[in-house]
Amino acid sequence: MNKPYESESNDTRYTANAVTTGQTITGQLSSLSDTDYYKFAMGGAGTLSMQFDVPNTLSSPEYYEYFALSLYDANGMLLSQFQTSFDKIYSIGIAAAGSYYLSVSNALQSHEDYKFNNDQYSITSMISSNTSYESES
Repeated sequence: MNKPYESESNDTRYTANAVTTGQTITGQLSSLSDTDYYKFAMGGAGTLSMQFDVPNTLSSPEYYEYFALSLYDANGMLLSQFQTSFDKIYSIGIAAAGSYYLSVSNALQSHEDYKFNNDQYSITSMISSNTSYESES
């Protein structure tokens, strides 16, 4: 089964690629300043987990914490951020139903001495509902 690919232009929340739960989508950063956005729909409180698989070519030191993953709510408020050069599952508690946006960018944009890598990454989303999720205000 072929993985769906990101479609450009997905450089803002407004042009984000919609991702279905359990779907694996493949993307790549086309330049040092490229940012890819993905949209997730949450039906209620729960946990949004994202399995992020990085290209195998990121094992050398110049790619340390190459990717920045940022999760935003529908209003653009930053909820969580991670930096990585390794395959990992990230889980974030979500307090309410709505649209949420994941951006993938180069964490090293301000470091011109680092190498650019345009190899493909992939994201698989998983959502679990949690009726006992506690929200703090």
